[in-house]
Amino acid sequence: MELCLFVVPGEAGKRFNKFPGRKNHLPGDSQGCMGSFLNQKKQDRVQTIRKQMIELLDKREVSAREISQTLKIREKEVYAHLSHISRSVNAQRKKLIIIPAECLECGFVFEKRKRFTRPSRCPHCKSEHIQNPVYRID
Repeated sequence: MELCLFVVPGEAGKRFNKFPGRKNHLPGDSQGCMGSFLNQKKQDRVQTIRKQMIELLDKREVSAREISQTLKIREKEVYAHLSHISRSVNAQRKKLIIIPAECLECGFVFEKRKRFTRPSRCPHCKSEHIQNPVYRID
């Protein structure tokens, strides 16, 4: 007999039987202890990170740093998600627009750059003072 340990409000630490026909199953559970617990979790689930990012990008222009601070994820993760978001958005007949990075010393604009990440330094003046690229969905 397999038992599951769940924290149910008011009944913390009780063990509930996985089989609904036997005693100690979750109250009102016709599918066993896992069934209703998983169904409740699906209803309470929030949007995925990519959907939250798409929502942000739809509203306004944002940098990868702003996205990472808003969603509380690492900036490196944002860049990985942006490539997938670009493909997802294309399927919806929209486009992920990249407003390119710019060197703050000489003014060089990285227009031909296809990568989502920030360039490390300017190819002309070798300066590392570079404004981050900004993204939006149109």
